[in-house]
Amino acid sequence: DEKKKKILALEIRSKVVEFVKRRINALNLQDRIACVRTNAMIHLPHFLHKAEIEKMFFCFPDPHFKAKNFRRRIISKALLTEYAFFLKPYGFLYAITDVSQLHKWHLDTCRNHPSFHIYFHATFHHDSNYQGQSAEEQQYLQCDPFLLAIISHTEEAKKVARAQNPIYCLIAQRLPDDQLPFSPSIVVSSSSGDANKRNEVVEADVFFDQEQDNNDD
Repeated sequence: DEKKKKILALEIRSKVVEFVKRRINALNLQDRIACVRTNAMIHLPHFLHKAEIEKMFFCFPDPHFKAKNFRRRIISKALLTEYAFFLKPYGFLYAITDVSQLHKWHLDTCRNHPSFHIYFHATFHHDSNYQGQSAEEQQYLQCDPFLLAIISHTEEAKKVARAQNPIYCLIAQRLPDDQLPFSPSIVVSSSSGDANKRNEVVEADVFFDQEQDNNDD
């Protein structure tokens, strides 16, 4: 039953976390949905175990346009190996963006990673009920409520729709270990290896170099 499954949202921006928490409370969904302020690129191993999750969603991540900052993109070869570790076999990774260059990066990075294959990708335009999409794309939207939700009902998706910009979507599927040349693994630092410390990082504030972020346009 999809309504009984747990959802964990990780977000580094404090204002976004507070907004999401208010929405969760207003809908009385605290028993199955949580939103935590943290840096998922660093602290994901503190929250999850191997093959624990079915779906991962990356909605409108920072494109980091400058080449020197490509390493900071949340979809990368190294991080895909980490995501593969936490995803169940045949689990799905969703990535949506309104930046075409970043969508190409997502496609190329997932396509070249041995743990994933491209399950579906498309460009969605916000016309009436997506009638301008191909029959295959419309059918996929009808069959996948998660995809419809992230391209239509999130606050960022609504902002993109108001600007009449397209949304680029990628869904990659995690291959089972017996189809891989290696088994995904991760190294957790000694400071996070103690199970008793798993809860200590939940409310930890994570800071970036603000000056470098402001210049990353």
